[in-house]
Amino acid sequence: MIAPQARFLAYLHEHARRYPHFSLTFHANVHELVEDGGVVKGVRYKDPQGTVHEVRAPLTVAADGRSSRLARRAGFEAESQSPEIDVIWLRLPRKPGDLADEGAIYSAAGHFGVVFERESEWQAGYVVPKGGYKQLREEGIARLQQNVARLVPWLADRVDTLDDWKKTHVLTVKADRLPRWYKPGLLFIGDAAHAMSPVGGVGINYAIGDAVEVANVLSEKLREGLPVEEADLAEVQRRRAPVVRKMQRVQSIVQQRVVSETLRHKNEQVVPPWPIRVLLKTPYLRNIPARMVAFGPRPYRLERTDERPPA
Repeated sequence: MIAPQARFLAYLHEHARRYPHFSLTFHANVHELVEDGGVVKGVRYKDPQGTVHEVRAPLTVAADGRSSRLARRAGFEAESQSPEIDVIWLRLPRKPGDLADEGAIYSAAGHFGVVFERESEWQAGYVVPKGGYKQLREEGIARLQQNVARLVPWLADRVDTLDDWKKTHVLTVKADRLPRWYKPGLLFIGDAAHAMSPVGGVGINYAIGDAVEVANVLSEKLREGLPVEEADLAEVQRRRAPVVRKMQRVQSIVQQRVVSETLRHKNEQVVPPWPIRVLLKTPYLRNIPARMVAFGPRPYRLERTDERPPA
């Protein structure tokens, strides 16, 4: 299933707020860790008016995404796992008669991109080598229009709506991983612990996997008010790090063998390596990549929970 992030987050909020102890603060700009004797006790954040608030907790879970601010505050530095690329995100209008297309990949000589269907528009990601966005801007917006039209011909009749660079958003994509996901009182999960490559769109899957294992390891102690030891936090990383490493390795291979090769060969069509072609054309075997994307090398399950939201 492919869902817009905003709708998915709203779905989570809708269900989570049925728990009487759940609260969510919007527009909270966390800028500082609260520490006492080397142990993290919570965070300080600013509201839109600039007022500083403090939240204390027996465990702070940092899920603030790639280039995590809290990781920097904690003195952690991620290790790169694959070369960086730039993705130029675009929004193009939908027209009557457009077919449903919930996640298509397009490649041509020197060009690579993806297109996602949204309620009233198409969201497209045009991939360029690291630093390629600057060169493209120097060539002018017309060059971007031509490249998108050449890559996705059925969108050619609407690329003229991209008449200003302000209608684009460039995202530098990188895959990295913290050597250590925790310190006393603080645990990193999701992209904050291991930024995934966009290959396969598995970032949310692996973030949820982290959260499930956090619940499996820590929920009983937290529920009973027992202290969370550093060894407990290490157990979360022990369970999750191997599957994250495997997926990042697979993503790196695909990015280098398919995406990077396509961008490098400007005047010829790149054919995927024969093992990938065989894999995608063979019944049963072609299910393996789909299961890997959906569940990872080792499926995860919530082991137990004694708490249910009210009906």
